Amino acid sequence: MVLTAAAGLVAVLPGAAAASTASTTQKQARTVTLAVGAAGVPHTAKQGQTINMVMWYHQNSGLRMVLDGACLSMWNFSAPGTRQNKGVTVSWLSPVTHKWVPSTSVDDNGTWELDLSQTPTVIVASNYWAHIDVRITFSRSSYTGTWHVGPEPAGGSTYLAKNGSWLFLPTYDQSPQYTFSLNR
Repeated sequence: MVLTAAAGLVAVLPGAAAASTASTTQKQARTVTLAVGAAGVPHTAKQGQTINMVMWYHQNSGLRMVLDGACLSMWNFSAPGTRQNKGVTVSWLSPVTHKWVPSTSVDDNGTWELDLSQTPTVIVASNYWAHIDVRITFSRSSYTGTWHVGPEPAGGSTYLAKNGSWLFLPTYDQSPQYTFSLNR
């Protein structure tokens, strides 16, 4: 079910799959800027080492953001495209339980995800710098060389209108990329 809000924004209720084309008389939906940063990425690391990283994020919608999930993308050109995750484990400090949890999904292409859609709702205020702690462990079988890290701490999100309805807003993601060398 798709609802049109008074301000010309389109609200899609969770679980609804729908697309809508705004009429030319409706206002364009505002674009949200999502700023992202990471702390704790080393210049070099060794196989067998664990990296503790903090992914920071901030959105400027003026609305509360519901965090549906987080993502960490990592790749190494020394590894085959479908073996990026070989020997790499990523765990997350859950913003709900405040306990370390494993990734809920891991793709062979180097994407580790934390799904928060089935947990109690994580809500982040606009213009507030929030964070997610991540642990990345490289075993002795992980590929050495230059690793590229793309933090996506708000990999999935919707917004809450002041009346409590769910909104999807176009988001411009300002996510940096970090690199470090992994040695034996």
